[in-house]
Amino acid sequence: MERVDANLIPFAKNNPSGYRFAFGTNTATDDINANYNDNIKKGWGTTPNEFPEVEDFNAMAYTSSYLTAYLYQMGIAEWNNKQNYRINSRVIASDGNSYESLTGTSETPNTGNNPLSDLVNWKSLEAGS
Repeated sequence: MERVDANLIPFAKNNPSGYRFAFGTNTATDDINANYNDNIKKGWGTTPNEFPEVEDFNAMAYTSSYLTAYLYQMGIAEWNNKQNYRINSRVIASDGNSYESLTGTSETPNTGNNPLSDLVNWKSLEAGS
């Protein structure tokens, strides 16, 4: 694989209004928090003889590629108190520095522990720390 040589933007970002809604809704929005909703977590809600709407395909691809573009931009994501982290996960804290999780498994993730104030669950990756 090779790195894409482009400014990565979400799929269907420039889609005309009305052809991409937040997944499972009739609301057109670029807000990632509205697009990453309970409907997208459930997935398709169709029966075997039904097909998802094109707007839902656009919503799914928009949300997935938005998250990819975000990671291309950030490199390492900012710490989020709702995210489940595992041992060796890396984040950027609000001080702009990188931290690595010292704890966390699938069964007991490192969640809600701020790397700036929690030296039991996080270590700084900055030189001299």
